[in-house]
Amino acid sequence: VSLVAGGSLLLALVVNRLATEELLNSQSRADLIATVGPVLLMLDGLSNLAITPAEPEPVSLAGGVAVDWLDPVVSGDARRELAWATDALGAGLGASSVAIWRAGGGTLAACGLLTPRAAASPAAAVVPGPLLQKCAGSAAGAP
Repeated sequence: VSLVAGGSLLLALVVNRLATEELLNSQSRADLIATVGPVLLMLDGLSNLAITPAEPEPVSLAGGVAVDWLDPVVSGDARRELAWATDALGAGLGASSVAIWRAGGGTLAACGLLTPRAAASPAAAVVPGPLLQKCAGSAAGAP
């Protein structure tokens, strides 16, 4: 409603401006002040638009093996934290699989769908590439 009202008022100002043969300074100032109202109405209308992005269609993954693995070396409290972290990351990111890796220690946890080869040996599921090695080598953890 406010988009239409603001657009109509701006159109009326433009028509009035074009229809007037002799423009006075006072009319120019009044037109400038009168432009603020319709512009604010249009901005209000744009901010009230409910724009929702289209949801992506879910895709079923084929060939994966469901795994829920934690490194057996990890103790009780740390195991609970790792289990919570994999669940939280998987749910929060909408990921089909999550792996937690530490520099020098390899894979700490693997959860979700893995390839059959990775599922056979979850401890070696993460093979560090150049970017992961660069991040692990920096103090901040950023490339």
